[in-house]
Amino acid sequence: MIECVLRGVQVLWLVPLLFAACAWPARADDERERFVSANICETTQRLKALANAPQKRKSAPDWQGRYLIVGRKNKPEAFSQCIMSPSERAIRCEAASGRFLKDAAREAQLFGPDGRTRIETIGFAPPEGVGNYWLTRTLGTEPKDIEAIARLMLSAVFDGYGPLVEPRPSYVSPMIEPFVPSCSPVS
Repeated sequence: MIECVLRGVQVLWLVPLLFAACAWPARADDERERFVSANICETTQRLKALANAPQKRKSAPDWQGRYLIVGRKNKPEAFSQCIMSPSERAIRCEAASGRFLKDAAREAQLFGPDGRTRIETIGFAPPEGVGNYWLTRTLGTEPKDIEAIARLMLSAVFDGYGPLVEPRPSYVSPMIEPFVPSCSPVS
């Protein structure tokens, strides 16, 4: 009898831990959604500006220089980048694999818990050799198509590389710089 009661007590202290474990993914999803919501407008506007920017040199392929890097200010090696070809209606995106660091310990530090799995779950294919995670999409003509790519980039930056310190990502896209977004602040 006493053994049964003790076992019951041992099990009872696990109940709060089980609730916390079940709540963790939801909390991470909420945090990701806040990060994406706060930055989706600017990221989408940058992608649209990039798609519509005139080619600087007429003889260059239309994809040359037509890229956007969305990164982390506190971890510059953690990023997602996309390059587009408006004439082919295609966009190829990558998420950093860390393999370019050529150091297994530094590569492991790049990712957050389950970071590699999360990047693959979003839709990125695993890297081959020293390459990055990648995916290719057809660019539709609807605004939601560009927004879906922006959401994908922001999700990769959030999910893949551990806890965020900064609320805004860094952006690099020389073809459209200086860029001033016309987004309303999200509260």
